[in-house]
Parts: sequence; C-alpha cells; structure tokens
Amino acid sequence: DDAFATNEDTAVTLDVNANDTFENAGHTITAINGTAIAVGGSVAVANGSVLLNADGTLSFSPAANFNGTTDFTYTVTSGGTTETATVNLTVNAVNDAPVNSVSGAQTLSEDANQVFSSANGNALSVADTDSAVVTTTVSVLHGSLTAV
Repeated sequence: DDAFATNEDTAVTLDVNANDTFENAGHTITAINGTAIAVGGSVAVANGSVLLNADGTLSFSPAANFNGTTDFTYTVTSGGTTETATVNLTVNAVNDAPVNSVSGAQTLSEDANQVFSSANGNALSVADTDSAVVTTTVSVLHGSLTAV
C-alpha cells in the first residue's frame, strides 16, 4: 500500500510503483478501483479523480474544497500476473480567502442617502466557506456610513 498527502485543491503526482517489486519487467497499471485505465485516461474516485501519466505515475486531483482522507485501489499487470494495492491519501485543509461582492461604484446626489440592499440591486455580501463568522470593514472616502 501507498500513503501520500496533498493540500486542498492541489493535484499531486503519485509514484505508486516506487515501492513495488515485480518478477517481470514491463509492469503496467491497468485499472483504478477496478475500472480499466490507459495512459492519458482518468477515472473518477471518491473525493477526486486519478489520471494515468505516460511515465507510469498517477496524478490525483482532489474534488474542489475537499479535505480529509480518501483512498483508491490500483491494479498492476506484470507478465500475466495481476496485483492490486491501495493508495491512502490525506488532503490537508487550506484556509480559503473570503469572497466579497459589491455591485460596483455607487454615485448619489449631494445630501442624499443610499441604501444597499438586494431590492435596490446593490447589496453587499461576504462569504467564507471556512468560517461561519466573518468580520469585514466598510468605509467611504467622503461623507459618512451608517449601518441600519
């Protein structure tokens, strides 16, 4: 079996044959999780996908924003002998930056109020997939800003 680690949203190349020994030369990875694979082919696995590279390595791409542990099997054929092993992967969590959306520059008449809301089509929003609590600062260049 093989163990590897990568970060969330980061593909990793896995040289799964590096620790394997075979009686015959010319060993080839022929399947991932029991699904046949050829060079350049990709197989969907739990929490990501696996690509078979021309040099015999595998590339694992975790599903977007996935972190945790996952595994898959690979099958090697060598001189008519078939063997299957498991790859255990740890995908480390990465703190994703919050995303804010602003409807763009706002212009208003002197001494007029501007209300930011969905109804007015100029709502402000902040989302952070890694945290339930988001703190943000809003400022204006001229005038004053009041939270209502």
